[in-house]
Amino acid sequence: GRNSHLVQVFLTEALLLGSGGFVLGVILGWPLAYLLVRLMSAVLFPLDFVFPLAMAGSALLFTLLLTMVASIGPALGAARMKVSQALRYE
Repeated sequence: GRNSHLVQVFLTEALLLGSGGFVLGVILGWPLAYLLVRLMSAVLFPLDFVFPLAMAGSALLFTLLLTMVASIGPALGAARMKVSQALRYE
């Protein structure tokens, strides 16, 4: 494969890992946040639990952007590496 294919593989993997982390974070974070708001509402004063979808969408975009930026350096470094050097690394 060409160097562009290798960079594409790195970026695709980063996007999949970032998306998976976001989904897992929402699955775990939403109920925990709801529980925390209910607890704080019982202890302090009444609070409303609000989960705006626009904020979740913004968080998803930020997560994907961050994973892309974080994976560009390693992807370009791997693309510049000679095959013989990569095989000798093991």
